Amino acid sequence: MSHAGSPTRAVVASNRFVAALMGGLAGGIAFGLLMQVTDIMLSVAALVDSSRTVVGWTVHLAISLLFGLIYALVAGMRVHTMGAAAITGVVYGWFWWILGGLIIMPAWLGREDLIFRFTATAWQSLAGHMMYGLLLGLVYGYVLSRFERPVRRRHAAAASTAHRFGEWPSSAASHRRKSAAALLSSSRGITEARHDRRK
Repeated sequence: MSHAGSPTRAVVASNRFVAALMGGLAGGIAFGLLMQVTDIMLSVAALVDSSRTVVGWTVHLAISLLFGLIYALVAGMRVHTMGAAAITGVVYGWFWWILGGLIIMPAWLGREDLIFRFTATAWQSLAGHMMYGLLLGLVYGYVLSRFERPVRRRHAAAASTAHRFGEWPSSAASHRRKSAAALLSSSRGITEARHDRRK
Protein backbone atom coordinates (compact mmCIF):
# COMPACT_ATOMS: atom_id res chain seq x y z
CA MET A 1 0.00 0.00 0.00
CA SER A 2 1.45 3.40 -0.96
CA HIS A 3 1.63 6.28 1.49
CA ALA A 4 -0.65 9.25 1.03
CA GLY A 5 0.89 11.69 -1.42
CA SER A 6 3.36 9.12 -2.74
CA PRO A 7 3.47 8.62 -6.51
CA THR A 8 2.20 5.32 -7.81
CA ARG A 9 4.46 2.95 -9.71
CA ALA A 10 2.78 4.00 -12.93
CA VAL A 11 3.58 7.66 -12.25
CA VAL A 12 7.20 6.86 -11.35
CA ALA A 13 7.58 4.78 -14.52
CA SER A 14 6.02 7.56 -16.59
CA ASN A 15 8.39 10.14 -15.09
CA ARG A 16 11.41 7.98 -15.86
CA PHE A 17 10.12 7.37 -19.39
CA VAL A 18 9.80 11.10 -20.10
CA ALA A 19 13.18 11.88 -18.47
CA ALA A 20 14.85 9.15 -20.55
CA LEU A 21 13.37 10.46 -23.80
CA MET A 22 14.44 14.02 -23.03
CA GLY A 23 17.93 12.90 -22.06
CA GLY A 24 18.24 10.70 -25.13
CA LEU A 25 17.10 13.55 -27.38
CA ALA A 26 19.53 16.06 -25.83
CA GLY A 27 22.46 13.66 -26.08
CA GLY A 28 21.43 12.58 -29.57
CA ILE A 29 21.33 16.12 -30.91
CA ALA A 30 24.77 16.94 -29.50
CA PHE A 31 26.25 13.69 -30.83
CA GLY A 32 24.52 14.22 -34.17
CA LEU A 33 26.04 17.68 -34.61
CA LEU A 34 29.48 16.21 -34.00
CA MET A 35 28.84 13.49 -36.59
CA GLN A 36 27.53 16.11 -38.99
CA VAL A 37 30.77 18.12 -38.95
CA THR A 38 32.95 14.99 -39.10
CA ASP A 39 30.98 13.40 -41.99
CA ILE A 40 30.04 10.33 -39.96
CA MET A 41 26.31 10.96 -40.40
CA LEU A 42 26.38 9.50 -43.92
CA SER A 43 27.69 6.24 -42.46
CA VAL A 44 24.65 6.18 -40.16
CA ALA A 45 22.39 6.65 -43.19
CA ALA A 46 24.19 3.76 -44.87
CA LEU A 47 22.89 1.48 -42.10
CA VAL A 48 19.52 1.58 -43.91
CA ASP A 49 21.01 1.72 -47.44
CA SER A 50 20.65 5.48 -47.84
CA SER A 51 23.04 8.30 -48.65
CA ARG A 52 20.83 11.15 -47.44
CA THR A 53 21.83 13.16 -44.40
CA VAL A 54 18.24 13.57 -43.23
CA VAL A 55 17.87 9.79 -43.16
CA GLY A 56 21.05 9.55 -41.13
CA TRP A 57 19.66 12.05 -38.63
CA THR A 58 16.36 10.17 -38.41
CA VAL A 59 18.09 6.85 -37.74
CA HIS A 60 20.50 8.43 -35.28
CA LEU A 61 17.81 10.18 -33.23
CA ALA A 62 15.65 7.06 -33.17
CA ILE A 63 18.61 5.09 -31.80
CA SER A 64 19.36 7.87 -29.31
CA LEU A 65 15.81 7.74 -27.94
CA LEU A 66 15.90 3.94 -27.72
CA PHE A 67 19.23 4.00 -25.90
CA GLY A 68 17.80 6.62 -23.53
CA LEU A 69 15.00 4.24 -22.55
CA ILE A 70 17.48 1.39 -22.07
CA TYR A 71 19.53 3.67 -19.82
CA ALA A 72 16.47 4.33 -17.65
CA LEU A 73 15.86 0.59 -17.30
CA VAL A 74 19.48 -0.38 -16.64
CA ALA A 75 20.92 2.53 -14.65
CA GLY A 76 18.01 4.85 -13.93
CA MET A 77 17.29 3.41 -10.48
CA ARG A 78 20.88 4.24 -9.42
CA VAL A 79 20.57 7.92 -10.28
CA HIS A 80 19.95 9.83 -7.03
CA THR A 81 22.36 12.76 -7.53
CA MET A 82 23.66 14.71 -10.50
CA GLY A 83 27.10 13.24 -9.87
CA ALA A 84 25.72 9.72 -10.17
CA ALA A 85 23.85 10.77 -13.31
CA ALA A 86 27.03 12.08 -14.92
CA ILE A 87 29.11 9.01 -14.02
CA THR A 88 26.54 6.44 -15.10
CA GLY A 89 25.92 8.40 -18.30
CA VAL A 90 29.59 8.51 -19.27
CA VAL A 91 30.06 4.80 -18.51
CA TYR A 92 26.92 4.05 -20.53
CA GLY A 93 28.22 6.05 -23.48
CA TRP A 94 31.57 4.29 -23.31
CA PHE A 95 29.80 0.91 -23.29
CA TRP A 96 27.88 1.73 -26.45
CA TRP A 97 31.04 2.98 -28.14
CA ILE A 98 32.61 -0.44 -27.57
CA LEU A 99 29.54 -2.41 -28.57
CA GLY A 100 28.09 -0.16 -31.24
CA GLY A 101 30.94 1.91 -32.60
CA LEU A 102 33.62 -0.76 -32.66
CA ILE A 103 31.57 -3.92 -33.29
CA ILE A 104 27.97 -3.55 -34.49
CA MET A 105 28.31 -0.64 -36.91
CA PRO A 106 31.39 -1.91 -38.80
CA ALA A 107 29.88 -5.41 -38.99
CA TRP A 108 26.51 -4.03 -40.19
CA LEU A 109 28.25 -2.06 -42.95
CA GLY A 110 30.29 -5.08 -44.02
CA ARG A 111 33.56 -3.55 -42.80
CA GLU A 112 34.82 -6.36 -40.61
CA ASP A 113 38.32 -4.94 -41.06
CA LEU A 114 37.27 -1.95 -38.91
CA ILE A 115 36.06 -4.02 -35.96
CA PHE A 116 38.10 -2.95 -32.94
CA ARG A 117 40.24 -0.72 -35.17
CA PHE A 118 41.12 2.48 -33.33
CA THR A 119 41.13 4.84 -36.29
CA ALA A 120 40.64 8.62 -36.19
CA THR A 121 36.95 8.05 -36.90
CA ALA A 122 36.75 5.62 -34.00
CA TRP A 123 38.18 8.21 -31.62
CA GLN A 124 35.72 10.79 -32.91
CA SER A 125 32.99 8.26 -32.30
CA LEU A 126 34.25 7.80 -28.73
CA ALA A 127 34.03 11.55 -28.11
CA GLY A 128 30.49 11.56 -29.45
CA HIS A 129 29.39 8.58 -27.39
CA MET A 130 30.85 10.07 -24.20
CA MET A 131 29.14 13.38 -24.94
CA TYR A 132 25.88 11.56 -25.57
CA GLY A 133 26.12 9.57 -22.34
CA LEU A 134 27.03 12.60 -20.24
CA LEU A 135 24.13 14.69 -21.54
CA LEU A 136 21.76 11.74 -21.31
CA GLY A 137 22.61 11.19 -17.64
CA LEU A 138 22.55 14.87 -16.66
CA VAL A 139 19.28 15.68 -18.41
CA TYR A 140 17.70 12.47 -17.10
CA GLY A 141 18.76 13.26 -13.54
CA TYR A 142 17.64 16.89 -13.76
CA VAL A 143 14.23 16.16 -15.27
CA LEU A 144 13.60 13.36 -12.79
CA SER A 145 14.51 15.62 -9.87
CA ARG A 146 12.03 18.22 -11.15
CA PHE A 147 9.30 15.59 -11.24
CA GLU A 148 10.13 14.36 -7.72
CA ARG A 149 10.52 17.78 -6.08
CA PRO A 150 6.78 18.31 -5.37
CA VAL A 151 6.58 14.82 -3.86
CA ARG A 152 9.51 15.53 -1.54
CA ARG A 153 7.90 18.81 -0.49
CA ARG A 154 4.63 17.07 0.36
CA HIS A 155 6.47 14.43 2.37
CA ALA A 156 8.44 17.11 4.26
CA ALA A 157 5.25 19.05 5.02
CA ALA A 158 3.48 15.90 6.21
CA ALA A 159 6.42 14.93 8.42
CA SER A 160 6.56 18.43 9.90
CA THR A 161 2.83 18.39 10.62
CA ALA A 162 3.01 14.94 12.19
CA HIS A 163 5.95 16.05 14.33
CA ARG A 164 4.10 19.11 15.63
CA PHE A 165 0.92 17.20 16.42
CA GLY A 166 2.97 14.38 17.90
CA GLU A 167 4.56 16.76 20.38
CA TRP A 168 1.32 18.50 21.37
CA PRO A 169 -0.23 15.70 23.48
CA SER A 170 2.97 15.13 25.43
CA SER A 171 3.37 18.88 26.04
CA ALA A 172 -0.24 19.16 27.15
CA ALA A 173 0.13 16.16 29.48
CA SER A 174 3.27 17.65 30.98
CA HIS A 175 1.49 20.95 31.53
CA ARG A 176 -1.41 19.16 33.24
CA ARG A 177 0.99 17.26 35.49
CA LYS A 178 2.75 20.46 36.50
CA SER A 179 -0.58 22.19 37.17
CA ALA A 180 -1.76 19.26 39.29
CA ALA A 181 1.49 19.24 41.26
CA ALA A 182 1.26 23.00 41.89
CA LEU A 183 -2.37 22.67 42.99
CA LEU A 184 -1.50 19.81 45.34
CA SER A 185 1.41 21.77 46.81
CA SER A 186 -0.84 24.80 47.30
CA SER A 187 -3.50 22.67 49.01
CA ARG A 188 -0.93 21.19 51.36
CA GLY A 189 0.31 24.67 52.24
CA ILE A 190 -3.19 25.88 53.07
CA THR A 191 -3.89 22.78 55.20
CA GLU A 192 -0.65 23.20 57.14
CA ALA A 193 -1.37 26.90 57.73
CA ARG A 194 -4.83 26.14 59.15
CA HIS A 195 -3.36 23.45 61.36
CA ASP A 196 -0.79 25.89 62.76
CA ARG A 197 -3.46 28.49 63.56
CA ARG A 198 -5.49 25.91 65.50
CA LYS A 199 -2.45 25.17 67.66
